[in-house]
Amino acid sequence: MSRAARRLGLVAVALVAASAIGAAAGPWRASRHGAPERAVAVTADRTTSDARRFLEAYLAADGRVVRHDQGGDTVSEGQAYALLVSVGVGDRATFDRVWAWTTVNLQRPDGLLAWRWADGAVVDPEPAADADLDAAWALALAARRWPRGGYEDAARTIADGVAAHETAQLSDGTSVLAAGPWAIRSAADGRPVVVNPSYASPVAESVLAADGLADPTLGAARRAGARRVVAALLEDRGVPTDWARVSQDGTTDPADSPTEAGGGRFGWDAVRVPLRFAPSCDPADRSLAAQLWPAFQAGAGVEAMRDHPARLVGAAAAAAADAPERAQALLDEASESDTARSTYYGSALTALGRLLLGTDRLGGCPPLARR
Repeated sequence: MSRAARRLGLVAVALVAASAIGAAAGPWRASRHGAPERAVAVTADRTTSDARRFLEAYLAADGRVVRHDQGGDTVSEGQAYALLVSVGVGDRATFDRVWAWTTVNLQRPDGLLAWRWADGAVVDPEPAADADLDAAWALALAARRWPRGGYEDAARTIADGVAAHETAQLSDGTSVLAAGPWAIRSAADGRPVVVNPSYASPVAESVLAADGLADPTLGAARRAGARRVVAALLEDRGVPTDWARVSQDGTTDPADSPTEAGGGRFGWDAVRVPLRFAPSCDPADRSLAAQLWPAFQAGAGVEAMRDHPARLVGAAAAAAADAPERAQALLDEASESDTARSTYYGSALTALGRLLLGTDRLGGCPPLARR
């Protein structure tokens, strides 16, 4: 079957499913094995309302996530966030709409997703590894929740693309998730690999490996590489940076941007690092997230982030292990801040923060769940 025919088939399945299901389904009440979801500190109502606020504010009827506060464009990151949020609240109709738009408009022949779309067309075809890994993760979760929907094959296709085009094998045996295929190409002559520490996702790696959708050995190697990168930055700077460069011997240095060396900064990307690591089931990952709590308490981050939901959610993730009550309060502050002045990024991270830190709906070990 040609790729065009396969895409049309996937879209047809998605549209039929969306039509059959109609309006949004209720919140997901069961785990993968059908057991009731564990009681959590974050109420189901608050989790669902934050998810709905993001989807209703930024998701167009055709399944495109619109960054209204950033010029009205669409990025693969946003599509992946919407997939995770919709599967997290058990809304198959929305999930299928988002995936249908994504596969028609962003998916490349190698399975990865073009990064940016605007004014009716892709304007930057280079993928971003976080969106690819997140999309594969969301599709794996959809396959658990809604079997026989074609989601497993879709997840495997993207995971294979991440392995082939976004994973750097260093000379010391380390594997790292590169920022995108361009970062692999730029390192072909032995130069450092550009990474974004907030792109790594231990929970995504674990879900894909557990379900046989990605090579578990490679996934474990990328997780170890991610811990090594973040640990090196914490030792050097006390916080992770938005960008970093990893040399072939594994040495990690902060960077100012994907193309410029420098001291780096703890900014809009790096603030997601604790949210990536805190819901992991591996104590080593959770420990890295917890090490950031003193930095948040000390006011780390650029000035514009001070009361932004993105920073509040990152702080909640860092606080979750040792100060769960404070973490819960920070999540509530994030919700209130986004309700008062919504932004695409803040709304998305608030919704994901609720799901990842307070429920096991996305496949992790939520640090705010009641034991």
